[in-house]
Amino acid sequence: MNDDQLRNYKKLLTLIPELQDLTENGNLSPTVGYKIFAKLSKEEQKKLISDFGAEYISSLTQK
Repeated sequence: MNDDQLRNYKKLLTLIPELQDLTENGNLSPTVGYKIFAKLSKEEQKKLISDFGAEYISSLTQK
């Protein structure tokens, strides 16, 4: 694992537990987690889960 990969995976620790669970279970790709959701505040992450639900969030890609 190189430095960039380690840095990106550390960003996953900034996700709320619900998004971390989706990533751990393989329902959300780590790339989407650290490139998109890790840039949001915890409040924004919670709002996305409550507004759209975990199933919809799992279907999202980087595009």
